[in-house]
Amino acid sequence: MAGLFKWVSDSWAKQFPKGFFLNDAAEVAIALENAEMAMPSLVEDEAGTRLFIGAIYCACNQPIIFKEKITTIITCTNDTRGFPSFNNTVKRLKENLGIQYATLTWKDDDEQTLSKDDLGGAIKFIHKQRQGGESVLVHCVMGKSRSAALVLGYMMAKEGIGLDEALEKLKACRDVAPRESFLRQLKELEDWLKSLKSEMQELKEVVGKEGVDVAVAGLERMK
Repeated sequence: MAGLFKWVSDSWAKQFPKGFFLNDAAEVAIALENAEMAMPSLVEDEAGTRLFIGAIYCACNQPIIFKEKITTIITCTNDTRGFPSFNNTVKRLKENLGIQYATLTWKDDDEQTLSKDDLGGAIKFIHKQRQGGESVLVHCVMGKSRSAALVLGYMMAKEGIGLDEALEKLKACRDVAPRESFLRQLKELEDWLKSLKSEMQELKEVVGKEGVDVAVAGLERMK
């Protein structure tokens, strides 16, 4: 088996830049054991910028990050200590390619609040990166709940759609299962976005744009 790990590592080494492949037998083992979970799901692909969602193993999958030209990674988990491969990968990608990282220290439990500061800031960050032509990966541990909550919030703000429609669209891309407490809070976001429509014209004049810019402007007013 060690020979297989070395063969995979050596094969990847020929295809990708130095320092941008799994060059440690333990990391290769993790990648092989979690091959399906290491593949991100494409949510949006438009104007040269893409949005992906996935598990923490996706953020460790350096060849896929390179292939898909992912330049921004948002981590939606409070603890990555159990994933040394992830922490090693973060260090490598920052040093070798300048991958940008942002972290939301969300716990996957019913007590976790999706605050306007966290949610609004992350939505704004995704929007800014994609406006600059960057491709973004949003992940938590399993790619089902916390990362899904953020992607849903972004879709609602960007497209002006309700939670049910956003969830239907996201489930068409990936088997997600956001925690019920997250869905309740996203429903509150939906209600707030609906109420924002009465202020939409004024906000459009303030930010000069629609979609996420308007929603973020509203979120900032709520602070």
